[in-house]
Amino acid sequence: MLTHLHLQNFAIIDDLELSFSSGMTAITGETGVGKSIIIDAISLVLGGRAASDWVKHGEKRATITLNVDIRALKDAANWLAEHELDQEEECILRRTISAEGKSSAFINGVPTTTQNLRNLGTLLIHLHSQHQSQQLLQPKEQLHLLDQFGKHESLLQAVEKTFAELQITEKKLKSLIEKNQSSTQRIEFLQFQVNEIEALELKPNEVDELEQEYKQLSNADKILDAGKSSLDMIDDETGITHLLNQAIHRLEQSKESSAAFKNALTALNQALINTEEASSELNHFLSDFDLDPERLNFIDQRLSTIHQVAHKHRVQASELAQFLETMQTELAEIAQGDDLIDSLKKSVETLQQQYDQQAKQLSDARIQNAKKLSAAVSQHIQNLGMPKGQFIVTLQARPARSAEGAEKAQFDINLNPGHAAQPLAKVASGGELSRISLAIYTITAKQQPTTTLIFDEVDAGIGGETGNIVGKLLRQLAKSNQVFCITHLAQVAAKAHHHVVIHKEVNKKQTQTTAMKLTEEERILEIARMTTGKSITDEMKSHAKAMLENMD
Repeated sequence: MLTHLHLQNFAIIDDLELSFSSGMTAITGETGVGKSIIIDAISLVLGGRAASDWVKHGEKRATITLNVDIRALKDAANWLAEHELDQEEECILRRTISAEGKSSAFINGVPTTTQNLRNLGTLLIHLHSQHQSQQLLQPKEQLHLLDQFGKHESLLQAVEKTFAELQITEKKLKSLIEKNQSSTQRIEFLQFQVNEIEALELKPNEVDELEQEYKQLSNADKILDAGKSSLDMIDDETGITHLLNQAIHRLEQSKESSAAFKNALTALNQALINTEEASSELNHFLSDFDLDPERLNFIDQRLSTIHQVAHKHRVQASELAQFLETMQTELAEIAQGDDLIDSLKKSVETLQQQYDQQAKQLSDARIQNAKKLSAAVSQHIQNLGMPKGQFIVTLQARPARSAEGAEKAQFDINLNPGHAAQPLAKVASGGELSRISLAIYTITAKQQPTTTLIFDEVDAGIGGETGNIVGKLLRQLAKSNQVFCITHLAQVAAKAHHHVVIHKEVNKKQTQTTAMKLTEEERILEIARMTTGKSITDEMKSHAKAMLENMD
């Protein structure tokens, strides 16, 4: 529900703020005062085309701010949440236009695109006026209205769910078939690689162990020399062991009992133990060391072969085992591919049959309710100044399965007997189009989510009892939707719950448009003015008061 509109430096408006309530609001004013400015402003903040002409002369920019209560608008709330722009109860749309023609868009204070404003705007407000890209003219909205009128929600949800599953399964099948088409060459290539690596008969950690052994054997001379030299330094007659024994013996012979001597003797004994252990380790290593040139040559050739294969497959030698496992897994998956393709083909066939059955049920319901909606709207528009009008809901088959079902809907209209019906989008008169929109939304109002509907020129070219019927329909529509109507008919304005009048004033050679909400007494005067356009008499006021008292 639209709750607040704020215009700054827009067209011939300095600063205008209006608050709105639920129900029907009539917007009136004398011819030429700029009643359409309100519609133009709302259209712009909903993503309409911006131009520098909208900026008041001499100002840098114009700003339009729209506040909408979204508590009853589930689709709009979901859209905001998906785009991380959600607010608990209210949505604020803002559009600024510079004197150079540049514009900026904001949703809940966050910069956004005009396309986002348009997308969100269709979930908040339906604008029905001449020269506007109206939601009602969109094929998707026409099908949506038919489905809401016929209460097809459960049928449509079933179709949507099955179609989504079908798309996922078809995508999997297509991907697998494409993969399988090149599988023969891939199998040959993989099998060649597997055979080549398997022929190596690699053992766990073999590469690391061979490289360690190779390093040891290739440095055998240096290793043996280092080991023997170190052993000589330890066990020689003048080596470390001999010197440590001498030092220990002298300290023991000194019979000195000081803590320093005791600590030194303990340390030397520990050093002797460590030295003897080192000597034992070196003796074992040197006695077990096998300097085998043939073994070294074998290891060299083995490592060379392994590294050549690894380089060929662009992996490290230590990664060959894992690479082999990956290729073996892929071979197994390809081998299972034919079975999986057959299974997916059966699933696709089953889902197609299920979709066709569900779509057929939806189509049957649409055909039945298209006739009912056509008859109901035709009856309404014939009471709205189009006595020969015929409204026709045409269903057209889609070329392929879709989430919306097997057909599209098109709203056709025939206002002149003897001529062919034409799509609603080609109706020339803005007033006729607005009245047709009014008829459609009145009929579907009970199925529509609570939203805001704005009608401009809905009463163009009509008067008398037809105008009274238009007013009654608008008030009826306002029971489930917030309704705004720009009107020049007293009969229509008198049916409104609220009344806003637009004035144009000239101050200091400048034209200024203002708007204000009327009190009950002020409404009587405005209805009287609209009735005659002349001087208001007591009789006219009494007549206007009677019209207001007879709103329902």
